Amino acid sequence: VDLPLWRAELRRGDPIPPGMVWVPVKNGWQARELNSCFWCGRPMLFKEAAFGKKAILMWGAAIALSIADIEVTQNSPCFRSGTCREGNPLIGNSRASQYGIKLSAIFGAWMGTAYLRKGDRRFNIGGMKKWWIFPLLYQGGGITGLTANLSRKQPTKK
Repeated sequence: VDLPLWRAELRRGDPIPPGMVWVPVKNGWQARELNSCFWCGRPMLFKEAAFGKKAILMWGAAIALSIADIEVTQNSPCFRSGTCREGNPLIGNSRASQYGIKLSAIFGAWMGTAYLRKGDRRFNIGGMKKWWIFPLLYQGGGITGLTANLSRKQPTKK
């Protein structure tokens, strides 16, 4: 069952039915039911979008997996002996460069996602509902790095 769409121009003070958010459509705006589309999450404050329970949990897991990946990489015998290198040439081989690049990328993505997720409470414009895709991608990167490092063949002693 398709629910009707209310079409109107967005102006300060325009009424909107309860449970609806404004959504940008081509040259104007439409009022749609909350959670009915990709951008139809409920509007919230930036602080709530960035530091809510779900955001802290999702991004905290991405940070933890990246730290675990860096530490496993740096503590592997072949990496210490110099017989193997980091697979991603953009990150570098030193612990400091890996922390600096990975954690700053995660922080930037976290703040960018919070901005997309917040919407605009003043005009009841919905934020990105499927924001959780981005932290899952970063978690996947940490899991991939851990898997690659743990499955790496260690040098044998003669």
